[in-house]
Amino acid sequence: RPSILIALRTATVAGAERLVLEEFSHLSEDFRLNVTVLQSSDSADPDLSRIAATDSRELLRGRHDVVHTHLFLPGVIARARRSWDSSFRWVHSVHYHHYDGLSLPRLREWLDRRWVFPAADAIIAVSPAVVESVGTLPQAVFIENALDLGPTDAPDPEGLSPVVGTVAMLRTEKGLHDLVEAAAILRERGSDAHFRIAGEGPLRAGLEERIRELDLTDRVELCGYVFDLASFYGGLAVYVQPSITESFGLAALEALRYRRPCVGTDAGHLPAILGEGGFGLVVPRTGDVPASLADAIADALGRRTELSERAEAGRSHWASRLDPAVRARRTAEVYRRTLLPRVCFVAPVATHGGGGLQRQVEIQSRALRARGHGVMLLQRRDERLRVEPDHRKRWKHLTLLQTPDILSAPSTGGLRERVRGIAFVGFALARLVGARARYDVIQAQQLYSPTLVGAVAKRLLGKALVVRVTASGQLGELREIGRLPFRGVRNWAFRQVDRVIVLTEAMRAEVLQLGFEPWRVVLVPNAVQPPLEAAEPEPLPGRPFRLLFVGRLSTEKSLETLLAAAEVLAEEGREVEVTLVGAGAPQRDSTAALKAQAADLPPGATVAFRGRVDDPSSEYRRADAFVLPSVSEGMSNALLEAMSHGLVCLASDIPENRALVQDGRTGLLFEQGTPASLAGAVRTVWDDTVAGGSLAQTLRSGARSAIEKGFGPEPIARRLADLYAQVVGEQPSARAVVASQE
Repeated sequence: RPSILIALRTATVAGAERLVLEEFSHLSEDFRLNVTVLQSSDSADPDLSRIAATDSRELLRGRHDVVHTHLFLPGVIARARRSWDSSFRWVHSVHYHHYDGLSLPRLREWLDRRWVFPAADAIIAVSPAVVESVGTLPQAVFIENALDLGPTDAPDPEGLSPVVGTVAMLRTEKGLHDLVEAAAILRERGSDAHFRIAGEGPLRAGLEERIRELDLTDRVELCGYVFDLASFYGGLAVYVQPSITESFGLAALEALRYRRPCVGTDAGHLPAILGEGGFGLVVPRTGDVPASLADAIADALGRRTELSERAEAGRSHWASRLDPAVRARRTAEVYRRTLLPRVCFVAPVATHGGGGLQRQVEIQSRALRARGHGVMLLQRRDERLRVEPDHRKRWKHLTLLQTPDILSAPSTGGLRERVRGIAFVGFALARLVGARARYDVIQAQQLYSPTLVGAVAKRLLGKALVVRVTASGQLGELREIGRLPFRGVRNWAFRQVDRVIVLTEAMRAEVLQLGFEPWRVVLVPNAVQPPLEAAEPEPLPGRPFRLLFVGRLSTEKSLETLLAAAEVLAEEGREVEVTLVGAGAPQRDSTAALKAQAADLPPGATVAFRGRVDDPSSEYRRADAFVLPSVSEGMSNALLEAMSHGLVCLASDIPENRALVQDGRTGLLFEQGTPASLAGAVRTVWDDTVAGGSLAQTLRSGARSAIEKGFGPEPIARRLADLYAQVVGEQPSARAVVASQE
């Protein structure tokens, strides 16, 4: 069983400590649990003291698979240990959403948000207020606080004078001064209510002084830590929670459990706990708060029977939702997911554009994150993430590591681009070293600078290295790499790779020719997220036949073949509308040549240059057929997307396209570079559709079915997850983690 260290600041009676007690018995069956507290206390909870050690060195040096810290100080210590020790996985629970009333609040908030939270493998937020406070950290999960809310015997309190009480840490944010002032107001009104405040904290001296000033020493009792909470709640006529801010409100839940009439403020999560007034009385923290509290307490004392019934309704409402066993199962799932291999994608340009590589980074990272894997992305700085909220939201599932982008310019190539690439390698290595405790696998996207970065990081840090080849054929990476500078260094980097991911069998054959053992070459195709509904183009005839291309306008796409085929069809008297979605490539740009060719087409053939489109779904739904006339491909994302939309797909007969298109079943293949062959494929679909045939429908349904069976995000993420587990298990430093999962 994996070993879990749960770290608390003290063993006192408080929310985080109660939570650990509630979960301990449920988790101990599946994990070897160890609880440590950093500070001893004379008022320690005896139940917690029985399972907790007081040796704080365990948090600094103990060997555990997962360290689970609660609250500020344990989190800071675990983060400091992370600076030199990456052998453990770290879960941090956040129980607060504000820093009011704490010492050094600005420093604490800065440390949390800039140093502690981002470095944890998982952040558990215990209430909606905390979720909002934590923000958009991709590793954050919401697991609501839990409490055993089973029915209890709660007899009416005995005694002549009613007792009003609260349970809280004696801190400013709990609003206890307002409660003392409310006690004075009630005495002036003739009430004989007595007040009991259970808890300890830095505000005790100030409260004692104010109680003396108001001559309330016979009316208000500071009880200190109370371990027998059942007796405490059972002795109350009314429970009050006067908080200024409240992240959850566990004590209010306990009061509901014992059917105590409840009064709470509208701070933080308290109104939700009290059912927005359905389970108790809610007092706004505006105007004269002590007077409002006094009014509500007096009202509650006069309606004790009714409010006890409402409290019972609240207990029943929350009992199933806040079941400790359910919360423990969710926490256990966080532990298990945290032990999964974590991957860092390296791609200089990933969030910047909408190309095929960028779409795969997004799709695969989302699917891996959904399975529980930690996913980071190392890239050049993308300014759009800073200035465009929608763009930032799109990528919030990733932990981003960004490097400065020096010498960036619209034009690329030559010495300037080489210097830019070398700078990326240097900056990227520095970022990988700094984040070494947060990933287990480096996945280089492409063979160029990402592979060099990954190879050096592997040698320095002992991380597993996976390289993904994205293009093959005449203009593929495997041939291009031999023509680039620093060939010897690149070949050395390639030899450091633990696994090579290829997209097709044709790619596998190319990689094997370089001398790689077959077991090191793994086939993992691209993934695509199919739309909910297939495309349904408008009926023919009566309009032009619409041909669509999506991708870079570069020479390897052979788009001149598409325009020439349109010319052939137009000369036959057919109307053809060609739509090109995409921008020119930095290298091998064919935009100018294509526009010149389009200007010379005969009447009946029109070409629309749409430029780059972030979401081409509407274009897929509008088209009659998608055309991919490429000379060289990897595994075309646009072809996958077109097939997933149930679009008729016409592709050049090259090995990379044959991996997706089965001629006559999921699309039609035509002879690459031959306009007449492409025109013939278009003519076949066109004529059959006009004649009422079923060819187009067969191709549409076959394409969509093929995508759903083998190219969805989940099966691809599962293959990647299996691959990561294999390569991590081969690294000596990671074998203990893999063994703990088994």
